[in-house]
Amino acid sequence: MMDVRRIISLGRSSLVVSLPKEWLEFHKLKKGDAVSLSVRRDGSLVLSPVFLSEKEDKHVEITVTGSEQFTSLARKIIACYLNGCRSIVVKSDGILSPSQQKGIRKVARMLYLRIMESTSKYMYLEASLDEAKVSLNMSVRRMHSVAYSMCESIIKALEEDALDVARSVYTLDDDVDHFSFFLLRVLKKAVQDPLLAEKLSVEAIDCLDYQTLVSKIEHTADCASEIARTYILLRGGNKKMAASMVALLANLGRLSLEMYDAAVKSFFSEELSIANLIIDEKWRELQEKSLKVSEELISETDPYVGCAICSIQKSIEKIGEYAVDIAEIVIDRSFR
Repeated sequence: MMDVRRIISLGRSSLVVSLPKEWLEFHKLKKGDAVSLSVRRDGSLVLSPVFLSEKEDKHVEITVTGSEQFTSLARKIIACYLNGCRSIVVKSDGILSPSQQKGIRKVARMLYLRIMESTSKYMYLEASLDEAKVSLNMSVRRMHSVAYSMCESIIKALEEDALDVARSVYTLDDDVDHFSFFLLRVLKKAVQDPLLAEKLSVEAIDCLDYQTLVSKIEHTADCASEIARTYILLRGGNKKMAASMVALLANLGRLSLEMYDAAVKSFFSEELSIANLIIDEKWRELQEKSLKVSEELISETDPYVGCAICSIQKSIEKIGEYAVDIAEIVIDRSFR
């Protein structure tokens, strides 16, 4: 419920507005405490406790046992990072095993965490990037650029039977994951901190749309990586797809990539016509091309090759589905 308060005069030239008691109690503010005021782009004011920025420097300690698998430990570190922890201490009730230490270093690199201290019993990690200095749109565009190049390269690898290209695509997925974790952390903090949202030039209500976009881009890169993995395994088993099948898959891949690229660009340009075209026409065209792949697949006699084709086809279709999901976000945003 909106609380309307009148501006009153204090002295000869000062005008003041009283603060809601509930807000003061929530932030545990009292007489003499400082608050900060910032002017938003729409002319409204954002009032925040001065110590709000101190809440960002959250610290957490994770205790692990000697038998705990790194996958479980990695999930804990990632969860702490996404929830805005500035520093993370991982300590063992005994000693950190070599595999645990190696794994912690790997996830630290992935999350842009610096290892400030390290012993056999604990490791101290600290976030190294300042979220307030991030260009949100530029970072998302760069993430999209990497995912797009992965998709483009794997289609080329299929057409030209380029195993080295497929291997390079497979390794690029980590770069997109790095972007994803960092951007999701930034967006989650922006929802909780209006001042950070203002610095990022994004409304808190838009953060959910950006989160969905980032996730769809990350999933698209996963699909390209999965296609590369399937192709590498296929060629590693000295198996090949028929030239006619490769042509159909490449044609299907180019269409899904076109849809994905157009969808992401329409998110920033807010072009409804492109979003509607993806949903109404391009998606139907993708399904028709996918049906041709299925019809051609019937004549494949090698079950190993057939399974590989199905896997690649499914991954390409998912890229098109993600494009449709992004296009729907564009339409929803236009009526906000």
